[in-house]
Amino acid sequence: MGERVPLPHVLPGMGIHTLPEGWDALSAFVVIKCRDEEGDVAWSFRTTEEIDPYELLGALTVQTDLVRKRMVANWSTDDDEASDETE
Repeated sequence: MGERVPLPHVLPGMGIHTLPEGWDALSAFVVIKCRDEEGDVAWSFRTTEEIDPYELLGALTVQTDLVRKRMVANWSTDDDEASDETE
C-alpha cells in the first residue's frame, strides 16, 4: 500500500463530523467511494493503522444493523398501503 500520508492528501476538500468533546481518535477505517482513472466508480477502504479484525468486525456489524434498521423503518409495501386505505 505504500507509506501513510495525512488524510487531507488522500481526501482533498472532504471533511467528516468531529468527535465529541474530550474524545481522542485512536485509529480509523474509512470507506471511500472513488472514480478510477477510466471513470468507473468503485469502493475502496483505508486504515490509519492495522486494526484488530475482531474490533473491526464488531464495529461494522453494529453499523450494518443500524443501517438495516433505518432502511426497514422506511420500507413500505403495496400491502401496507392497501391496509392503510381500508382502515
